[in-house]
Amino acid sequence: MTAPTARTVVVAIDGSDHAARAAAAAVELFGDRATYVLVRAVDVIPAVSPTGRLAAGSLEALRDQERATATAELDAVAATLPVPVTAVVADGSPAAAIVQTAIERDATVIVVGSRGLGAVKRALLGSVSTAVLRDADRPVLVVPAGGRPTEG
Repeated sequence: MTAPTARTVVVAIDGSDHAARAAAAAVELFGDRATYVLVRAVDVIPAVSPTGRLAAGSLEALRDQERATATAELDAVAATLPVPVTAVVADGSPAAAIVQTAIERDATVIVVGSRGLGAVKRALLGSVSTAVLRDADRPVLVVPAGGRPTEG
């Protein structure tokens, strides 16, 4: 069986095992004929003091720390993959950053992992994979926890 063709595959990374499995599933599915972009969103909420003021320098320090963590997570996943990848640390909410990266990179498909939340938790907490499915203008493959990819 021949693997499907994809020009550019954007894979969402969040530091979880689910995201790493999604990246591996993408490479298994599309092989070395695709270009892979791993994207990790950094969404920093300003640190506010008890008086309601932004703590001096805390936002920049927190953003730098989050970017360093994101870069390390991307590097760790990239090291496990048998294909070259481009790593992108994107600012903003995860779903918006993933979709925007896919647009900017003219991705053929977006691949996201799913934590396997139940319907109630997903409704209460939301889900990045659900938001990407809702907002994306291109195919999205969701790799369920411990499962095979599904297209949405």
